[in-house]
Amino acid sequence: MIRMKPVALAIALLGAQLPLTASANPDMSGLFSILEGMSDNSWSRLNLNSFLDAAPDPALRAMPGSSYASLPQSVIYAWSGFAWDSQRGDLIIYGGGHANYAGNEVYRFSGTTQRWELASLPSAVEKIPNFRGEGNFVPVDGALNAPPSAHTYDNTSYLPIADRVLMLGGAAFQSGGAYTLQVDATTSRATGPYFWDPSKADGTKVGGTTGSGVDPSTLGGEMWQNRDLAGNNAITAPGIDLSYFSNVEGTSAVTQEGGKDVVYFTARLGGGTSSTLFRYEVADVADPSLDRISIAGTNFNAPNAVGAAGYDPISKLYVAVGGTAFVGWDLDVQGAANRSAAIAPTIIGGGTFESSQFTGIDWDPMRGVWLVWGGGGDVWALDAPDAGTLAGEWTLELIADGSSFADGQKPAELISTGVLGKWKYASNLDAFIALEDSGNGNVWVYRPEGWTNPVPIPEPETYAMFLLGLGVLAASRRLRRKS
Repeated sequence: MIRMKPVALAIALLGAQLPLTASANPDMSGLFSILEGMSDNSWSRLNLNSFLDAAPDPALRAMPGSSYASLPQSVIYAWSGFAWDSQRGDLIIYGGGHANYAGNEVYRFSGTTQRWELASLPSAVEKIPNFRGEGNFVPVDGALNAPPSAHTYDNTSYLPIADRVLMLGGAAFQSGGAYTLQVDATTSRATGPYFWDPSKADGTKVGGTTGSGVDPSTLGGEMWQNRDLAGNNAITAPGIDLSYFSNVEGTSAVTQEGGKDVVYFTARLGGGTSSTLFRYEVADVADPSLDRISIAGTNFNAPNAVGAAGYDPISKLYVAVGGTAFVGWDLDVQGAANRSAAIAPTIIGGGTFESSQFTGIDWDPMRGVWLVWGGGGDVWALDAPDAGTLAGEWTLELIADGSSFADGQKPAELISTGVLGKWKYASNLDAFIALEDSGNGNVWVYRPEGWTNPVPIPEPETYAMFLLGLGVLAASRRLRRKS
């Protein structure tokens, strides 16, 4: 049984409140009604229509008539992940990529209507040389205005302070590598990441500029912003070469530090294959040159982080799926000398856990554990040692046994490409959102143990005291770790 941790409770309340600004209070009464009718550690399917119901008309898809336009379900199927927009209560996904699907359209599942909607039309694409001298496809209005489709892995996140969806990238169509920007007639370089503005969502407009749709008369929504960290001379630490940066099989987790959105993520630097952990800070949504990126940790004698990750901002532990084991970094001290460690938890309470690089994992701040989902009805809780460090005994406990649910009461076994970023904690629901079935786009909510309705935003004076108390709790936790 999971125990509620006071520090975890405090940070959870903060996380639940951050997105709920006066400018957007979505009507989530339908989802709360469903959650209130559920038992702890159970599932409920949310979507009232099919994902493919929202797909663009075939004539408006990128590369119409080709095989690369015929499978919009690849947006979910092909090594993808989603973001949970906690300000609007929406699931946001874009994907496809590599040799699967050419469309860069964006979809959203509305938590208000419980229906899939098209949030942007796809760009027309053209073939250009990439930085390896090969040909790949990019939007016709250029990489500064929209990205190509891509396998997104666990690289898509919502940034609550910036109010943007972040697309770090992955395996881009058709190169299978990083996002690229044309330098001259024959060469290009790596670019990105991209922000997508959910306030501009419009399924009748192309995500880029006017004229860039498959139908050139389609209006542009100008929903994308290429942060282009290399071209904008973003602030980087020594040893980081942004001209070639691969997010293939990447993992990520979002937090807030010093009033700014911070993303910790794993990627491959240069031509290597080992996971490096980076810290990406967004200082000003309007000025990419103020973005900061640094090395938070390196891989050493541990599995590569390849599936998904979750971050505990109190203990400062970044934990990712690593194939046959979990892998973690302690981020109290960051830099190239901060090495990862393999995590081999002890299973308590029975059950058999089959670890896979395609497993999903995210941090549950209310209960102070990482919840792990690999498809089907099983959910596991991964708990750190009491000291909140990588060293010591980790435990793994089966908290939802899928065998106890009838068909239709739990998600199906996941598609072969895995969970990756299709399992996220939704702070404004205090619940987990899961996505499976690439055609139907089945959206599931998982109600964790001890679920309660998230608290309303306190008055400013109360909120200030809350933040002060949270700081004291965090400081005391860190002191205990060092004693």
